[in-house]
Amino acid sequence: MIIENRLRTAKVRMAYLIMFTFIGTMIAYNYIEYSRQYIKDLIFIVICLTISAYLFMLIIKLNYFSINTKGNSITIRYYTAHPLVRKYRFFKIPTVNLSSYTIEKSFLGLKKEIKFVAKKRGKTFNFPPISISGLHRTKIDKLTKLLDDILEKELKTNTYYN
Repeated sequence: MIIENRLRTAKVRMAYLIMFTFIGTMIAYNYIEYSRQYIKDLIFIVICLTISAYLFMLIIKLNYFSINTKGNSITIRYYTAHPLVRKYRFFKIPTVNLSSYTIEKSFLGLKKEIKFVAKKRGKTFNFPPISISGLHRTKIDKLTKLLDDILEKELKTNTYYN
């Protein structure tokens, strides 16, 4: 099963590009065109609002997120939706090694991160938190159900063999 937010990430990326273009255009217009003071004040307010929206999007860290549960492993791919600086990352966890996961909310519940914990040969591996703020609520519900099913299945398998 694959859960991802490709379309939503594309929309966010487009919003970033539109913001960059809009801010650049408004700043250029402010310095090139002679206009009255109230228009300059209005332009300043619009630029401040756009920059605030941009910073808000940076704070909640909107990421592309994809999880694929093919075979006996979980493959997680993610990268930032910001169009300029992207770091493509992924990791693979065998389902038998997945120990737990947690979804943490912060910044008034708008920033959501998932953390995976795996155990192998008595050692615990904590994976870096991944922002899932870009996932829709229904996909987050599907994700938690999928991971709970995997953990329950592995728990039954491990107790059966022990």
